[in-house]
Amino acid sequence: MNQQEREIYQAARAEFATKRRELDEVWPIDQTEEELTDKQWAALEEVERAAVAFTAARDAYYG
Repeated sequence: MNQQEREIYQAARAEFATKRRELDEVWPIDQTEEELTDKQWAALEEVERAAVAFTAARDAYYG
């Protein structure tokens, strides 16, 4: 574990948390995937990308 890996991990974790909150703002809890708008799909895709980056950074950091 080095400082650079730690910084990347922390940034990826923060980005994932931000994207997840943004998704919560545009996707009501009672709405199904079939009812999603393009904006909501884009937000979901951003969360998925952030989750992948976070997972990779976490694995590198704790590896």
